[in-house]
Amino acid sequence: MEQKKGFTLLELLVVGGVIGFISVVVAQIFFSTIHINTKTEIMKEVKQSGNDSLDIMKRMIQNAKTVSSSCIDVGIYPKPIFTSLTIVGFDTQETTFSCFDDATTASSRIVSISASNVFITSQNVTLSDSLGQTGCINNPLTFTCTSVGGVPSEITFSFHLRQKQIAPSNYEQSSELFQTTVYLRNTK
Repeated sequence: MEQKKGFTLLELLVVGGVIGFISVVVAQIFFSTIHINTKTEIMKEVKQSGNDSLDIMKRMIQNAKTVSSSCIDVGIYPKPIFTSLTIVGFDTQETTFSCFDDATTASSRIVSISASNVFITSQNVTLSDSLGQTGCINNPLTFTCTSVGGVPSEITFSFHLRQKQIAPSNYEQSSELFQTTVYLRNTK
């Protein structure tokens, strides 16, 4: 009797199933890697813009000659929350930090208003409140002042940032709270 060489239909189906399963696993790993890289890039951009903004504002407030009169302690508790802060530098120039709805980039940004408007946050991120709603009407940037003897001694400010475009999935969304307290050096 002569033996026939070849594979049976069952063997071919098993091999096809194994190759299909391996292909699905490899594709899942590939797409997971892409999602992780996208999320990492979004988080990195939000964190970088927020940290840069904190550093700029902190340095300017710390080195200010005076802080606006809204920070003077009038004995109100809890401390009032402000949505803008005006400082005066040693060059006698006033600078106001506030939220600005930038129509050209369709985002809410932190602006430093002095001789000219300078945006402190990147155009790729937007300010948002704790619920993710954008727009300066939601007060995404807040300042709280503490005074000693009627003189401002520290300012706490906070803001939420998220990427400008809302991602199609929650997995790719990034929102971060930035907050710091600045102890004033030069106020009298």
